[in-house]
Amino acid sequence: MIRYKKEFKQLLQEAIKVGTVNKQLQRETMVGRLIAGNLPSYAPSHQTLNPKSPLMGRRIAFLGSSITAGAGALEDSFVDYLVATDGVIAIKEAVSGTTLAGNAPDSYVQRLYHRIPVTQPLDAFVCQLSINDGRHDKAMGQVTGAQQRHGFDETTTLGAIETIVAYVQQHWAVPIVFFTCVRKHDANYGKLVQQLKVLQKKVALHDY
Repeated sequence: MIRYKKEFKQLLQEAIKVGTVNKQLQRETMVGRLIAGNLPSYAPSHQTLNPKSPLMGRRIAFLGSSITAGAGALEDSFVDYLVATDGVIAIKEAVSGTTLAGNAPDSYVQRLYHRIPVTQPLDAFVCQLSINDGRHDKAMGQVTGAQQRHGFDETTTLGAIETIVAYVQQHWAVPIVFFTCVRKHDANYGKLVQQLKVLQKKVALHDY
């Protein structure tokens, strides 16, 4: 902790300055920034670019919620580090608290439709398997038959996933990667992961 003392003091002074304008913002700033992992030395801007990275120059879209957004980390997520260290050209479409399922403007499907231009060339597409669907009591649904390629029920989580996969395959025909994200045992989320594996047998997916 001694080596962080100077940076900690600077951050504290900044937080206090903000607090003179807005006390609530002061609290949020201090809680959000005065965490060792959020110190400036760990920021993406302080990382070293690897010019030999196999990801250098790859155009990748990232669709997700809080983990993709970088919630609790000053909005710096793994996406920003891939940009900084590996030279990825990223489209980061992430909104905390959002769900795969549903027709809300900030749902995964609607943001894919309206915020990621189909004219944007891509080399890969990465999607976060949201834990928010279960928290918001979204129906899981089921994986459709082997021949179905459209007309999925976007109000269900699996229907939304199939919609996303079909849309990406139609417009970009690039590898699709889903990554899971859970910090503690969640039976419903575990079932969703298993259903994603079922879908993997139907279409070409990479799961992590």
